[in-house]
Amino acid sequence: MNTKVSNLMWGIGLTQEEEREILAGSGPSYRLAIFSQDQLPDPGPMDMDTPFLIWIPLRVWEELLEDTRQDILAMGCAQKIIVLDEDITVPNLENLLELGVMGVLTRPLKSDSITK
Repeated sequence: MNTKVSNLMWGIGLTQEEEREILAGSGPSYRLAIFSQDQLPDPGPMDMDTPFLIWIPLRVWEELLEDTRQDILAMGCAQKIIVLDEDITVPNLENLLELGVMGVLTRPLKSDSITK
């Protein structure tokens, strides 16, 4: 079991611009592994580091199969952040938070909102 504090974040289905915003806002001591929404990592035992944070745009979250969403939510070691485009509202925000999503951030992502 890895007891070292992770500096690894996962990004699922991020655009290049979202990736840049997250990396710029989080600082140089953090790593971001990018996965497409079609090629998600296996949530079971892995040879890779466990992330402490998972970034998922709302547009990707809504397209994921329910089983895949549940697998992501079951990764209790990682906080989940939903990324919204600036002109989007979430009618079921409370529902997302009740499911275990740590928070919802609106783009453009700024350093102060990322590090909070």
